[in-house]
Amino acid sequence: ANLALAAAPDGRCRDCRADLGALKTHLELLDSREARAFAELEALPVPGEQPPRPQPEEVTLLLCDIRGFTQLSERLSPSETVTMVNAYLDAVCPPIASAGGVIDKFMGDGVLAFFEGGGNASRALGAAHRLLEAVERTRLAGSPVRVGVALHSGQVLVGTGGPRTRREYTIISDAVNTVSRLEE
Repeated sequence: ANLALAAAPDGRCRDCRADLGALKTHLELLDSREARAFAELEALPVPGEQPPRPQPEEVTLLLCDIRGFTQLSERLSPSETVTMVNAYLDAVCPPIASAGGVIDKFMGDGVLAFFEGGGNASRALGAAHRLLEAVERTRLAGSPVRVGVALHSGQVLVGTGGPRTRREYTIISDAVNTVSRLEE
């Protein structure tokens, strides 16, 4: 989720009028990337100053996507393609989340996730196994689904990046490139 919150003088969001203090409290209670992103965004300095630099950490990355997605989607309408991708994501995301993985981004039919902390490689491997089991039970557009899954451990930077007008919570490093090449 992209969080760009701007407060009006009364402490409410300029766009939706939500109480930003209550939202901050709610997000602080969550153990999620949105809460971390909110904290980083709130800590951003005034315009013209550099944002805080994220620190490197060792994670295990998981990347999966549908094999033959382009050819499959060419046979479908845009609406059918979205329905298919959503069904696929409904199958692959719960195993990632239940193993403590953080979904960094969706890239069409691709899912990039990372696992932090102790046992991250073991948890990622378990998630990959459960993900494959879930996919075996899923049919998309009337056909069994074939997916590619790759795992790779390495140093990444976890934090917000992008232009000041559209910051995004993400991971960056060569390890992301490596897991992408492995998945191909």
